[in-house]
Amino acid sequence: MTDLTSLCVSATDSIKLAIACIDANRAGIALVTDASMRLLCTVNEGDILRDVISGIEINSPEASHRAQ
Repeated sequence: MTDLTSLCVSATDSIKLAIACIDANRAGIALVTDASMRLLCTVNEGDILRDVISGIEINSPEASHRAQ
């Protein structure tokens, strides 16, 4: 089984941390998970760019504005 932990960020982590995750893993994606490591959503560079353009603060929690 493939270890995906390097792709994961917590729903309470900041968008800034998701950017760092995407940059570090070179997969172009972050997997947003809950405390039980269940997948809530995926985030890519385009999603984050649209967030920043729309005025969402990069220090806000990643999942705070995403549909569940």
